[in-house]
Amino acid sequence: MTDSHFPASKNTIMVVDDNPELVNIVCVMLEKKEFNVRRAYSGLEFLAGLEE
Repeated sequence: MTDSHFPASKNTIMVVDDNPELVNIVCVMLEKKEFNVRRAYSGLEFLAGLEE
C-alpha cells in the first residue's frame, strides 16, 4: 500500500498476534503514520483491551 491509504490522524488501532516480533513491526509502521497503537498478544488480551 502507498502512504495515501493511511490517514494522518490520531485514530487508535489494536494490533493482535501471538508473534511479538510481528506485532512490534506492524506497530512501528502504524506509529510512523501517527496512529495510536495498542498491542495484544492473544484473543483474551484483545477482549480485555476493548473494555478499556
